Amino acid sequence: MQLKHQELDNRARQILGIPASASQDEIKQAYRKKAKIFHPDITKKDDRLMGVVNQAYHRLTRRKNVSTTLLEDDSLVSLVTDLPVEPIEQVRSYEEWHRDQFYNMDQKSIWPE
Repeated sequence: MQLKHQELDNRARQILGIPASASQDEIKQAYRKKAKIFHPDITKKDDRLMGVVNQAYHRLTRRKNVSTTLLEDDSLVSLVTDLPVEPIEQVRSYEEWHRDQFYNMDQKSIWPE
């Protein structure tokens, strides 16, 4: 099971249409290409679509303190990629996995009976 931050990275790559091995220059080129498609001043489309592209770019360039609220919106990401998007809510965070594995012992026992 993937962690939430890995799923967000995969989603950002999917939005920009780049492979996992893309360099910083390739990321920048893909961002500029998508910006020409979704910039609200050029295409008169919803500005949240450009926000999704911006958040994907910032996510992949590892900028700190970047919001991912638009990147987590399945319907907006689906509009940008023109593909169905797997809901990100199915992906558990590391903290949830850790809590389920080690602190919910009443649900399952690790000791043989």
